[in-house]
Amino acid sequence: MISAVLSSVLAGLLALLLYQRTARPFFWMDLCYYLRLRRYGKALKARMQRGIITYLDCFLHQARKSPDRAFIMFGEQTLTYRDVDRRSNRFANAFRAEVRLKQGHVVALLMFNEPDFICAWLALCKVGCEAAFLNTNMKARALLRCLHSCGARTLLVGSDLVCLVEEVLPDLKRDNIAVWVVDHTSPSKDFNSLLDKVERMSGETLSDLPKVDIMSNFVFIFTSGTTGLSKAARVGHLKAIMSMAFFHMCGATSDDIIYITLPLYHMSASLLGIGGCIYLEEKAHSVRLAAGSGLRSDVWKEFVKRFGKIKIREGYGLTEASIGFLNYTDEVGPIGRASYFNKLSMPFELLRYDPQTYEPVRTGLWKMHTSTKRRGRDLGSSSDCYEPVPGLCWKQGYEGRAGMAAVVLKRDHKLNGTKLYNHLVKTLPAYAWPWFLRVQTSLDVTETFKQQKVKLVHEGFNPDVTQDPLYFLDVSQKDYILLTAFLYEDIVSGKIKL
Repeated sequence: MISAVLSSVLAGLLALLLYQRTARPFFWMDLCYYLRLRRYGKALKARMQRGIITYLDCFLHQARKSPDRAFIMFGEQTLTYRDVDRRSNRFANAFRAEVRLKQGHVVALLMFNEPDFICAWLALCKVGCEAAFLNTNMKARALLRCLHSCGARTLLVGSDLVCLVEEVLPDLKRDNIAVWVVDHTSPSKDFNSLLDKVERMSGETLSDLPKVDIMSNFVFIFTSGTTGLSKAARVGHLKAIMSMAFFHMCGATSDDIIYITLPLYHMSASLLGIGGCIYLEEKAHSVRLAAGSGLRSDVWKEFVKRFGKIKIREGYGLTEASIGFLNYTDEVGPIGRASYFNKLSMPFELLRYDPQTYEPVRTGLWKMHTSTKRRGRDLGSSSDCYEPVPGLCWKQGYEGRAGMAAVVLKRDHKLNGTKLYNHLVKTLPAYAWPWFLRVQTSLDVTETFKQQKVKLVHEGFNPDVTQDPLYFLDVSQKDYILLTAFLYEDIVSGKIKL
């Protein structure tokens, strides 16, 4: 009797395990990830109860706990937590005494990756200022717009980026924006030198750190500007604290060294990844984890083949969005998981949307909320809402997007490709240039006068599909050349690289 019961139980467990393996293969991974997230939440709450609340608090806690531990490795230079803390104190004292910064001021940073980027940022936190990270690829006029949009009255610029600022110095002087070069000397009287003041300051611990509202803004991070001018995204203290969970959720530990390949003005580097550098050389390395934004399937496979069995964890998120995803499985391709357990800690739904109107496809559960176009209500309960998250789906096998512009020329005017190329060089970073041009007699619009962009996207740049003249940007000739059928085939086949 007992043996029959045990046999039935074992058979049932075996059947259940078989069902789980086939129908829910990621069940245990989902459960472990959920439990890890819950543990992190409890640890974060306990840390906040001890007064460790902000991004700066976390750094200062580590500086007290492990002052001699390496924090930044940059080339041949290694800085400990104590080194960075003391140098940021010097920066903070210089900001107060020489730059005249006060709590609440917005300060823009235009710097390449270097230790002083981090020291200056932490110093701004110690003064109570909001930092605005500027994209070093932007052109002069875009720089002006970014400064105006975030309200910065002070600009810190790296010595190797002075030439960019010189182009708009008259505008900066007119707007009373002070420019400080992170160097020991200034190139002209229009610039103020900073490092000579920093070296004279004390590095002792500051006793009057400002109190911070965790719901207030922490930093401005600008979009890349691939589809228009860069826009300022506000990142609050709370989101900055939550972003620190990323590497922990990927499986990183305090014994790991984080190799940062992105510029520090990018959120993935500044908020997620500050930690140091390591040297990666084929399979002769001790790298065990690679984490970051979504990775193409072919790149993933080639990476593992070349560098060995490295655990890859890819995430998806936007600087200005309130949600993010993490692929914590070893499955190649997905950028996140939408499991039952994930929705327990962060309820969400993925909606199908209309590519022409960019609105969710209407169902019996969904209706538009009348007070705003960007949020919808009633997905299942009155408290639900949606927020459009662009770029969640893309075509595999392509690195980003190649821009295309449809233009209408003025009457009796011809396309001057060389002049257009020179204009692009002066006004846009290279990644925002349109690689293809489609010259139309008029722009196609709907009955409500909206541009029919979806039709243009579907037709693409195939000269056999449209009678409109198509042009391709040939950087070697610094000109837009006519896109022929032969040239089209070379681009599609990969003979010509974009």
